[in-house]
Amino acid sequence: MVAFLKRVSHFEKQMDASMERFMFRHRVWGFCMMFIGMPILTLAAVCTCTIVLVFPMALICGWI
Repeated sequence: MVAFLKRVSHFEKQMDASMERFMFRHRVWGFCMMFIGMPILTLAAVCTCTIVLVFPMALICGWI
């Protein structure tokens, strides 16, 4: 478990450094990713998870 946590921590640090380099090199694309792309991606993930949870229940209850 400790080895897995170290790997995840290393991957997180590597991704953070990569994103920071990208943000400094490409300011406009970085802005678009942070303030347009990430909220849309988050909303899409919430919508998908909600559909996955509610759709089977709707089928069982006969709402569809």
